[in-house]
Amino acid sequence: MKIAVYSARKAEAECVGWHRAGDDVAYFAGGIRKRSQSCRCLFTLRFAYTFAYSADTVYFAYSYPYTVSQLNEYLNKLETDQAASEYFSRKTLCRTLAGNRCEYLTVTSVSAYKKFCLLYTSD
Repeated sequence: MKIAVYSARKAEAECVGWHRAGDDVAYFAGGIRKRSQSCRCLFTLRFAYTFAYSADTVYFAYSYPYTVSQLNEYLNKLETDQAASEYFSRKTLCRTLAGNRCEYLTVTSVSAYKKFCLLYTSD
């Protein structure tokens, strides 16, 4: 999978926002280990990118960036979709200092009866 890229000059000149780009993308264990948590390896994301414009501001991301509002809109749509809502539940774990919900999602595979949770926070 290529990396997500945003170029300010490309956006201005070609009306292109975030897009996938880059070559020779690799993600691998880097050989450096964390000192805590039972010797887990740190990973490296390596890629090559050719800059199209000089004096440009370019942002790189592993996935397309999104706001908490966009995430909430997407989750609200999933909750109202009867088929999708069978596979997950959304509950408030607590509130942040700013008063926003800190939610957790439980995603269920109906066929395998296995569950796992995703936790996201917002400010």
